[in-house]
Amino acid sequence: MSTPKLTPIVLPPLGDSTDEMRIVRWLKAEGDVVRKGDPLFEVETDKTTLQVEAYAAGMLAEIRIGDDQTARVGETVGWIEEHA
Repeated sequence: MSTPKLTPIVLPPLGDSTDEMRIVRWLKAEGDVVRKGDPLFEVETDKTTLQVEAYAAGMLAEIRIGDDQTARVGETVGWIEEHA
């Protein structure tokens, strides 16, 4: 049996001047199946609220930074366990 591949969910840059954002809420829960392109969570910048999509498919293995918490651009906010 092979070891599952863990892919980090990284907070992407969403604007030139934004280096941290508040995660408003996760749209998926730990253990949920995730498809590439599924909306994972909403973030709030100083100008708007946006959805961040999954760029890997599998299962949402861990949420490291939860609802109503702030994260820096490039920070790992969760993990997706990819299945072969």
